[in-house]
Amino acid sequence: MRALCILIGVTTFATGGPSCSSVSEWPFDESRNTLVVTQRAVITEHRTILAVVRSAADGQWMFLADENPAIDVVVTLTLEEMMNIDQTIKEVADLPPGWKAVRHGPGQTWQRLRL
Repeated sequence: MRALCILIGVTTFATGGPSCSSVSEWPFDESRNTLVVTQRAVITEHRTILAVVRSAADGQWMFLADENPAIDVVVTLTLEEMMNIDQTIKEVADLPPGWKAVRHGPGQTWQRLRL
C-alpha cells in the first residue's frame, strides 16, 4: 500500500505507510527531524526551490525560491517535510556548510558556490 501524504500548515500526516518520503535511502547526513528554514512562498504558492544555502556557522539548511529573496515570512519545518515538498533537493544533500547551490529553474542543474 502506498503512503498518502497530506500537508497541513507545515505538519505532514501520513496514512497507509510509515513515511511520506518516497526516497528509499535517506540522502542527508542529518536526521529526518532536523529543522530547516524555507520561505512561506515555497509552501503556500508552491514556488520552486532555486537556492539552497548551508550556514557556515551552524550548518543550518535554508531552501529558497530565489537566490536573493525579497522579504518573506520564514517557515521552519523538518528536513523530511522539505523533501516531501521537493524531492529534487536530494541532489544537493552533500552540500557542505558555508556553501550554496543555485539553479535557474525546475529541472536545471544545481551550481555550487562557496559563500
